[in-house]
Amino acid sequence: VKESLLLPDEKEALKKELCCLIKSEDTKHPYSDAQLTNILSTQFGRSFSRRLIQKYRIQLHIPNSYERYG
Repeated sequence: VKESLLLPDEKEALKKELCCLIKSEDTKHPYSDAQLTNILSTQFGRSFSRRLIQKYRIQLHIPNSYERYG
């Protein structure tokens, strides 16, 4: 799904769910962007690109999985 096809409410819901997933993840096995994409695509019932999820993660100042490991 291209970002332009998402409604503002959908963008915010996606960002909120992204934050919740990362806050609840196991810090010894953090989710990769690809895993987050699969989880969110399943939850929202539509296909998202890994780049879109990566973009939102960066906008939210959330580090990548390697930096979250610990």
